[in-house]
Amino acid sequence: MKYYLTGFMGSGKSTYGAALASEMGYEFHDLDKAIEQSSGKTITELFAIKGGEEGFRKLESDALRTTAALPDNTVIACGGGTPFHTDTLDCMTAEGKIIFLKLVDG
Repeated sequence: MKYYLTGFMGSGKSTYGAALASEMGYEFHDLDKAIEQSSGKTITELFAIKGGEEGFRKLESDALRTTAALPDNTVIACGGGTPFHTDTLDCMTAEGKIIFLKLVDG
């Protein structure tokens, strides 16, 4: 089973995702890192080059679809806005389980 970690920026998706994958003996995949590596640009640069959020979310949606080819034993850290655009939420629920990380004050 694949696990998709979602949550606001800074909620620990990458940090906790890597730890969870290690603990479970799963692979770990960071969607933002994969986008940066494939494009050779940072997320900030891609927002500027692609005309803002809408253009970046298209790249993100395309990258998310490639996770279908990953093994079932994978934890995937998604960008903070991944589940809120186009059909990405449907893609994640079709491929695995979604875990939302919430920051708690205090």
